[in-house]
Amino acid sequence: MSTTSYGRLEGIEHNELPAAIVFSVIYAPLLAIYLLLSFRSPTFVWRSLAIFCLFRMTGFILRAVIAASDGASANIGLVIAQGVIYSIGFFGLLYSAYTLVLDRDVLTNGFNTSSRGPLGAFVDLIRRTRMLIRLALTVAIICGIISGVKQGNPNNATDQQTALDLRRASLYIFLVVACLLLIVTVVLAYDEMATNIRYGPKHGIFALLVIALLCIVREAFLCATVSTSAQHNKAAYFYPLVATTELICALLFLVPGIVPSRKELLEAGVRNEKGRMNYGDKGDGERQSGDRLMRPEQNGMHARV
Repeated sequence: MSTTSYGRLEGIEHNELPAAIVFSVIYAPLLAIYLLLSFRSPTFVWRSLAIFCLFRMTGFILRAVIAASDGASANIGLVIAQGVIYSIGFFGLLYSAYTLVLDRDVLTNGFNTSSRGPLGAFVDLIRRTRMLIRLALTVAIICGIISGVKQGNPNNATDQQTALDLRRASLYIFLVVACLLLIVTVVLAYDEMATNIRYGPKHGIFALLVIALLCIVREAFLCATVSTSAQHNKAAYFYPLVATTELICALLFLVPGIVPSRKELLEAGVRNEKGRMNYGDKGDGERQSGDRLMRPEQNGMHARV
């Protein structure tokens, strides 16, 4: 009796084995680098990226196993595990970028966004509701996990439709957050160019813009092909539009000076790596200027740990 090759049905073929091995190998040193940075400068961004690299390395190892072995391809549990691990790992990358842009906005603009117009007020609102963004991404992860569980019953049409609906919801949530990331990054770039007030190197904002754009490219492709797993998992599409875009994003976080230290975040009033703000009122004369960062005691705020 012939067995169903679930991996092949999902689009994971023998010919992508070398690519899967290469990506799993690339993420190994990246994981080591981000773990080291997490200990040297313990911020949410570095720790989240370390988790992302761990999930990606594991996902590509499983993908290589499925590509190499017909027996592994016929193991529906292994195929589902690979898909779920790869899906939820994106949380680490997207939320790291989101947190980094908002933290840099605090360091660049302080907490007074009233003079920045409607877009400044919008960014201020997003900064105050980081927990809602994290909650939305958590919901996306839960939807992805439940979708994988439902896929484990391929003979039940209702479960398969539910799995598809949940996966679609998960991807759409990620896409919306990626679009918000791009909007906030564009506003930050405009502020830096208009006021000459910035944090870190001049080219840092361009790296953040590339990260935001690549996140949207990744999610737009997956949303467009959500109904056909074999298409978005096909090596000719998956590696350039998903795997490579993520890898470029992960590498761009290594641009020197792009990620502020924990000390700088605390001095700006960012409450540890949890991303919650301690806001206070500032007078007109208390706005920072040039590349100098205001300390919390200079603008009427006290950093809380």
